[in-house]
Amino acid sequence: MKQKVFLAIASMMLLAVSFVSCSKSEHENKEEVKDWRLISIQYSNSSGNSHQDALSYDAAGKIVKWEQYQNGNCYTNNYSYANNKITIDIGTFQYECTLNNGRISRQERMTREPDIKDYEYDAKGYLSRNYPLSVECEWNNELLTKMAWGAISEYTYTNIPNNIPFIITHSDAILEWQGYYGKRTKYLPSKETRYTYYSSAGGSPTSEKPLVCYEYVDYEYTVSEGLVKEVKCTTHTTNDLGGLTKIGVYTDNWKFEYEPIR
Repeated sequence: MKQKVFLAIASMMLLAVSFVSCSKSEHENKEEVKDWRLISIQYSNSSGNSHQDALSYDAAGKIVKWEQYQNGNCYTNNYSYANNKITIDIGTFQYECTLNNGRISRQERMTREPDIKDYEYDAKGYLSRNYPLSVECEWNNELLTKMAWGAISEYTYTNIPNNIPFIITHSDAILEWQGYYGKRTKYLPSKETRYTYYSSAGGSPTSEKPLVCYEYVDYEYTVSEGLVKEVKCTTHTTNDLGGLTKIGVYTDNWKFEYEPIR
């Protein structure tokens, strides 16, 4: 299940809170909610595509199932954790992730043709490199500022804590969210600017030419009670990857739904 991941349906949240309040004794109602966890993601875009994701957890709070409902079908990722390994079963094949100090150092596809990715981290625990994709990350304190993988992405940030599966490090969004790809960037981005090298129009990118912006992405967030409830992502295309002028605007929208953890 691959997606640009990043929920709230206000009426459902109010209903859930009302139900809990009515079913608890006065003594139990005095308990404070310690935390919240994400249980549903509703996605749509300007092309008319949409899907609904559901997340399930084990007793330790680790995600064990990620289901995506789209066009009458359900696509499922199952996660299992044992012996410094994480196994991801997506039905058609499996991935096995090897942990080193709690971080994924290798991801290997176990069925079909081989596919191995290795990950390196800096001394502070942030993802620095990914092979063979040749992804290189640059950090400024607790913020990912630059990611190069042929093209280059640069980020500026809001002051909204990064507490949703917001994938910007070329990894599994759910495992990245749980911290298995190292420390996460502290805040959610306000803008991503994407650059590449251009040769003549229609040619292949080349490092002999200067960097040119080919698109930029603006992010807007709706936050309530300290939780990110909605994300709007607007992508502005300025050039295609061949260097030709190509103006376009595309939007992605996510809504998040949570449940309390007591």
